[in-house]
Amino acid sequence: MTISPTRLVDPIHFFNARGLSVLSEDRIEHELELLQEENAKLQRKLRLAEMKLRNYERTK
Repeated sequence: MTISPTRLVDPIHFFNARGLSVLSEDRIEHELELLQEENAKLQRKLRLAEMKLRNYERTK
């Protein structure tokens, strides 16, 4: 049984100036955006909790 030459060829990848696959870079950039959004939400929650704690301590 012989393997046809087309099965030995890897899919074409395009690389950026740093040598990273453009497809991987797009995925990483998307994941980074999601993580930055989640980070912003968590920071807002933290600030709100901080304000609530300060107000609670003042009313003691």
